[in-house]
Amino acid sequence: MPEYYTEENIVTDKFLFISYSHEEKTQVRNSVNWLIGEGVRLWYDADLHNGDNWIEIAKRMITHDNCIGTIFFNSLNSYISDPVAEERMLSLQKKEQWEKEGKTYHTFVVNMGKPSTMRLIKQIFDSLPDNDGVIKHAITTEQLSVILQLFNDACIYSYMDADEPEAYLPPFLEDVIKRAPEVVNKTAIALEEMEKLSKNAGISFKMGRYKVGGEVVSLEWQFLSYNDNDGVFLLKPILDDRIGSGLQEWLNGEFKSAAFSEEELEKIKGNIRLLSEKETEGISAKLMQTEHAWWLADVNGALQMVVREDGSVYKKGSINTRVERGVRPVIVLDMNIAKELMH
Repeated sequence: MPEYYTEENIVTDKFLFISYSHEEKTQVRNSVNWLIGEGVRLWYDADLHNGDNWIEIAKRMITHDNCIGTIFFNSLNSYISDPVAEERMLSLQKKEQWEKEGKTYHTFVVNMGKPSTMRLIKQIFDSLPDNDGVIKHAITTEQLSVILQLFNDACIYSYMDADEPEAYLPPFLEDVIKRAPEVVNKTAIALEEMEKLSKNAGISFKMGRYKVGGEVVSLEWQFLSYNDNDGVFLLKPILDDRIGSGLQEWLNGEFKSAAFSEEELEKIKGNIRLLSEKETEGISAKLMQTEHAWWLADVNGALQMVVREDGSVYKKGSINTRVERGVRPVIVLDMNIAKELMH
């Protein structure tokens, strides 16, 4: 998951807008970072700079078709903030418009303290001197009306209800998942966790059969990484040694036709290939260890590197097609298909 979303990459899918006072910037950022790490697509002003027109940007983000709700971090400061008041008005206008269209615009409230929403409002009036129209300036009747309409059916959480300030986050996340599941990318979280586990412990499935060490066995494929829901899988056992010349052709010819059924071949995306040096980055040497060295390929497919028996990568100075090395091919599968095979 990213540390934060930019305007450009958040609007590609459903998301929630974050409304808060900059007086509580640190506390809000900690909460938002945790939620983003759990797969929630949220936008706040992490990527803005001095001079940016905040009101115009907020209007653009809240009114975007893919913005399906707002999380309000409420505090005394937020109630007397003009930008936050503008965000509340924009959210209310969108909420009312969507209700006419039979759609739901979600509102969530996180109180930055123990008091309820209305008690926070009362504190504003109690804490300000009643002279020179200060109270009316701090929170107008119109603003109060907007707050009441927005928060009437909102899920309200108190930031300081527990000994740990952020203890509200797990139940808050459950509520977001329940009310606005479109903004939670649980698949990406699961894939990241799978990738992390794979680099250390190994996650695999079996597909295909081929002769290894003189015996025909089921081929086991090790999950390495994914991109756009395509998973990269490395053969766990090492195939017999072969010279580098013509290896790619052999993999997609004799090996491919002998190792897989027609049904299995339909699941494989593109050509069977060798693992690139870049794809070995971050993989534990233990997962790459074998009884003898095996071929790697660079990003262009040129045979030029090997993985030693201890799992370390050795970069050859030049290609020697006369040398024989072990072969561990790579296949690419749609992750939905791969997960079915793993189960």
